[in-house]
Amino acid sequence: MRSAFIHCVILLVPAWAWAQGGGGEAPTPGWFQGTGQARIVNEDRVAARKRALEEALRQAVEAAVDGLLGPEVRASRPHEVRAALGQARALVARYRVLSEGESAGLYQVQIEAAVDAQRLGAAIGRVTAPRQAAGPAVVLRFQGLGDVEHLRRALAAAGVAVATTAVGREVRVTRVAVDEGEVRGADVAAARVELAAVVAGQGGADVPLAASARRFAPAAAAAQLAADRAAAADLAQAVARAVAPAATGGVPVRLVGRFGYRHYRACAQTLAAVPQVQAVEPRRFGHRFVLLWARTAMSPTDLGRRLGQLAVPGLKRVVERADAGEVRVRLEVEGAEAPEGLP
Repeated sequence: MRSAFIHCVILLVPAWAWAQGGGGEAPTPGWFQGTGQARIVNEDRVAARKRALEEALRQAVEAAVDGLLGPEVRASRPHEVRAALGQARALVARYRVLSEGESAGLYQVQIEAAVDAQRLGAAIGRVTAPRQAAGPAVVLRFQGLGDVEHLRRALAAAGVAVATTAVGREVRVTRVAVDEGEVRGADVAAARVELAAVVAGQGGADVPLAASARRFAPAAAAAQLAADRAAAADLAQAVARAVAPAATGGVPVRLVGRFGYRHYRACAQTLAAVPQVQAVEPRRFGHRFVLLWARTAMSPTDLGRRLGQLAVPGLKRVVERADAGEVRVRLEVEGAEAPEGLP
């Protein structure tokens, strides 16, 4: 009976966490993922889940430091960043649990959190709003019922500015939302959002794009909101890949697989050491992937070939794709070392 009660509490906490996130919007929120795990001691899964959740929140805030304030902040203010991670929960406006469970005596929680950029900047002593997109500009044409602001924010986070006049390539987006109703036996509602887009060609053919997301929440409106944000984030990354290479002189590099934060940093530093690469910036931390932006005049094919020739200690790399879209690299941790940090 005690075990069944604990499992019921664990299943209900994610819904409670979402509900607690209600209220007004954070001033300038950004969504970041984090994964935490903790050992289950004396079969106390509730305590293990709490510790894992705290670690996941710290990881989300750590990802937000690079994503919202810039990677240079970590190097210039290491003590302040460490102090900010210690108050991660206060810097998170809301969060949702993406997955959780136990394995081999460990309880693991993966979350997606809205980090308040203004509070984060103040905690580190760098009061500033998120960096505005300084990359290519697009003109957004949105069709369908829904809030286009989610897509505008996602595009800005991906480095794409939204113009009000015809100064950039046109992106035509059609939104379809499906309310799937309550999930039987789960006491949650499901919603799905599908976005179809066409990026107007610039001296070439139009580029069709698509993104979809299905999310769950205690209320239908919350599920719809979560699906809208997730689909917008995925579509924004696709738009950025479609318009950014020619406009900004850079190449997106996607690291995929199961690896830790230090492995991501080692790979990013190796990429930055390539003579033809001027800078490497993190763009997005997601589930088992990290999207980087390499500022370089090299083609994706040349960059992928060069990256495949460089050694990264403790990592095996396989360049899966290097074409006009992006360089996709699968990372595998060598030996028996367990990945920590990023999922």
